[in-house]
Amino acid sequence: MLPFPPEGTIYDYQFLKEKFEKPKNKKKGDEESEDLFTEDLMELLNKDMAGIEKKICGRWAHWSEELTAMPEISSEAAFNEIIVPTVDTVRYTALMEMLTLHDNHYLIIGPTGTGKSVYITDFLLKKLDKNIYKPNILNFSAQTSSTQTQNMIMSKLDKRRKGVYGPPPGKRALVFVDDLNMPMPEQWGAQPPIELLRQWVDHWNWYDLTD
Repeated sequence: MLPFPPEGTIYDYQFLKEKFEKPKNKKKGDEESEDLFTEDLMELLNKDMAGIEKKICGRWAHWSEELTAMPEISSEAAFNEIIVPTVDTVRYTALMEMLTLHDNHYLIIGPTGTGKSVYITDFLLKKLDKNIYKPNILNFSAQTSSTQTQNMIMSKLDKRRKGVYGPPPGKRALVFVDDLNMPMPEQWGAQPPIELLRQWVDHWNWYDLTD
């Protein structure tokens, strides 16, 4: 029998097409486990797998089940602010929430006009606790420089002591960079704003522009 891993230790699986072996030493309350390991998992994955239900011994749940708990769209909502919940928006929100709560950096990529910026902005401004998180949204363009990038980020942080900056006590700072690929490359092919972000992500420090 393949036991369920502890909650919170995995996010996704990669399965072979073969079915799992049926549990040999089945215990009371393991009916859901038998269904899990004897069903063709590739067929389940071709639907919309969510993961493991928390309140029972274990079962595969579908992302679409989350849609039933979504609140109705207000009739007074502005047309340009409406986001129709779908299986994909539920997936993206769950992934962003998990990565954000665990202080992980992440990059969301995809074709132009597919809603990436809308989903992320909606998550940052409406789904997170405003008493804890302070989002800072940057929009890169071809003319964005590394100096502008550093100043835009630093302007939202407080000086704690010499050389140390951060959000107010008890708060968490979030930076969302939209159109990350837009800055124009310099003559050597580098994009200084992106290099600055790389230095921040890799080393957690910058040079003080006032020195």
